[in-house]
Amino acid sequence: MAHTKLTWADALADVGCYGFLEPVASQALDVALELCPGARSLLGNGACEDLRDICQARLGIIYERPLIKLAIGRLGFADKLSIDAGGEAGADAMRHIAEAVRDEVAADAGASLCDCLPQAAGYGRAVADNFSKAMAELLGRLLIRRDDVSRNLLGGRPITRVTGISASGADPHRHGRMVMRIETDAGEYYYKPHDCGLDTLYLELVDTWFSDCVRAARLVPGDGYAFVERLVPEELSSEEELRSYWRNLGCLTALFHGLGSRDMTQDNIMCCGVRPAVLDLETLITGEMRFDRPSPADEAGGADLAETVACASVLPQRIGGTLVSPLVADNGSGTCLPRLDGEPRTVEGFERGFSEGFEEGYRRLMRHRGEVLDALGRHADATCRQILLNTWAYVRTRALLFSPEAMSDTARRDEVLTGINAAYDAFSRELRQAVFDTDASALLEGDIPYYCSCASSRTLCAGDGQIMGAFLERSALEVASIRLRRLSEEDLRFELGLIRARLESAVVSGGRL
Repeated sequence: MAHTKLTWADALADVGCYGFLEPVASQALDVALELCPGARSLLGNGACEDLRDICQARLGIIYERPLIKLAIGRLGFADKLSIDAGGEAGADAMRHIAEAVRDEVAADAGASLCDCLPQAAGYGRAVADNFSKAMAELLGRLLIRRDDVSRNLLGGRPITRVTGISASGADPHRHGRMVMRIETDAGEYYYKPHDCGLDTLYLELVDTWFSDCVRAARLVPGDGYAFVERLVPEELSSEEELRSYWRNLGCLTALFHGLGSRDMTQDNIMCCGVRPAVLDLETLITGEMRFDRPSPADEAGGADLAETVACASVLPQRIGGTLVSPLVADNGSGTCLPRLDGEPRTVEGFERGFSEGFEEGYRRLMRHRGEVLDALGRHADATCRQILLNTWAYVRTRALLFSPEAMSDTARRDEVLTGINAAYDAFSRELRQAVFDTDASALLEGDIPYYCSCASSRTLCAGDGQIMGAFLERSALEVASIRLRRLSEEDLRFELGLIRARLESAVVSGGRL
């Protein structure tokens, strides 16, 4: 089995290079606890340590590239040879250099490093302040809703202590808010710090028409947040169960098609036994952006598939040379593809079952079209995520902003920000400026920009509630309604042909694991 090559970022983290940030993280946690009286009695020592680690990791984003630069500056000829050769010797060489960097930074508690980065201190204060406020908000909600969570998500077992909290690699949005996993003495669940109206809609749709083939998480909704049942992957026990899983994912894919869902990649699908589950429902329905000229997707030929099953991202597609899809690729946690005898299994060999499941789900939607439209109407005030750029583009820009060059030269910082603005060429001038300002504000706080809209509105909003105007061509509700009304025998035949072509292409191009 091939091992992933050690990166400088991992080597620095492994040896504790970010220890100099621990006092700042501890102070930020103390502020959060002061803002939320009563939380100390709920948090165990492990949970407090977890929160400090989360804050330290958030602060560490600012210093990752400067520390990598220090490490590379220490490379000698022999080190380079070892690292280029790879294997354990190369990893050991990287760790040895990382330890030297750690010791150098720890000697003056990071003072010399920070002196070379005049903007870093301001960024750090913003991250720590956001962390304190976001965690105080979370802790307050935990205290208020713990009986509801116990009753609805944990089988009535009382929560007396929070034993652990993890961010699970979640991106920070809206001033440091993150999806978090909460571990308690009564069980585990998730905290989602955003409106979960679409989760409620999805639960209603599944319970009413798809409960035999899809798993949906229960939730305790609040005002702009929810506590959500923790779903866990379940291994399959037979080829028959494997056939059932792929048929059921086909049925779920038909629901995505009927609603115009997006971003249902392998990172968003979990195999819960024979029933697939969706982890993030913020793009279950989504509005259609207005462009002043053809969008990048249109220019690349994406317009032809914009209203087909392909837009949900379930079918195999190549992104940056990598084949991605919950049908042929697993996620980093290994929770997407079904497993039989410990081995991940792709859709290869079960293509017919997937197509048959899609046809079954499609016909269910046609039979109950009016009732599904009524359900959408009842959730017209739900918040929908609007994806303007791939998260990776934001992460890359944030890394450039926190490079030694950009943190010591405002002209370089402005150049980086101008670079991301070019990605919005297809937007109107007014929207482009509003989005640019929002992006810059979020990224300089260490956040990933977040855009949304009300399901029934054409108004685009920034993550902090800022109204950016009527910049959607159609609201999410309009898009979903149009898609549902368009379902027909002719469209079904077309979609089944597209599914067949994509699956055959994936196998030919090496979609096997």
